[in-house]
Amino acid sequence: MLIRKATYDDIKDMAKVNVDSWRITYKNIIPETYLDSMSYGLREKSFQKALGDEQIIVYAAEEDEEVVGYIIGGKNREIEEFPAYEGELYALYILKEFHGRGIGKELVSKLFGELKAREIQHVMVKVLKDNPAKLFYQRLGAKYVDVTCFEISYSKLAEEVYGWESAPFDIKK
Repeated sequence: MLIRKATYDDIKDMAKVNVDSWRITYKNIIPETYLDSMSYGLREKSFQKALGDEQIIVYAAEEDEEVVGYIIGGKNREIEEFPAYEGELYALYILKEFHGRGIGKELVSKLFGELKAREIQHVMVKVLKDNPAKLFYQRLGAKYVDVTCFEISYSKLAEEVYGWESAPFDIKK
């Protein structure tokens, strides 16, 4: 497994990881109509934008020359609402068949290392309330901070906010 900075060549693979992961992870959480409407093309455009922004950090997990997961983070996009956290983990997705191999921890470790280099110590992440992945963040030491709501396809969904007061920059595998 290779964890490295993502490049423009990874966009198609990252879009596939994103859409496929959403359809599996959020089934019965997010309305099916929304999941069905997701497209690789639209996700590719958002990854193109992220990779073009030097403030955004993107790492890819690669196996056999195929991207099987990624992480995105940077400055807290909601600093007014959560001023105690200057950094944010925006997204972490890994193809289901690669879960349980420590890839998530390695990606988080890389992101946190980059955030530390940018002098960002306090990091938050938002996780859908019904997403079992929140346990992953709790195991890495994130503490519950708050709950917020947003809407997708006319459905109101709760997101739990978790934070690290001092990000675990030396995550053990």
